[in-house]
Amino acid sequence: MRTLIKRILGDRLNIDWKIAVITIVSTLLIIVEYYYSPTSRNYLDSILLFVIIPLGITIFVFKEKPADYGFKLGDWKTGLLFENCSCEGSEADSSDAKPLVAISANAHAQFRENTTAFF
Repeated sequence: MRTLIKRILGDRLNIDWKIAVITIVSTLLIIVEYYYSPTSRNYLDSILLFVIIPLGITIFVFKEKPADYGFKLGDWKTGLLFENCSCEGSEADSSDAKPLVAISANAHAQFRENTTAFF
């Protein structure tokens, strides 16, 4: 069977195993996040499914440093400045100002509730 596939496709089908793993795992994580809630809290689900599991695959399966994929602090002072500016400019009353991360998590939760109610 393998020789038949190789004879038909030749050397055209040369898939890197890392790309295949990334494609399959990312698709499965999106499906799990949409249909199942491992922790029953949206923000913990997102951290687990989209940060911890990919970092674990990068470290333990690929045996590479996350910094090679851009997961590092970088210019964290500028990031804090942007975060502070987003808090100040997002709300008229500064006591109700939320960080950009909280705003996006809240928007994601509302979107999920709306789509679940729609379907």
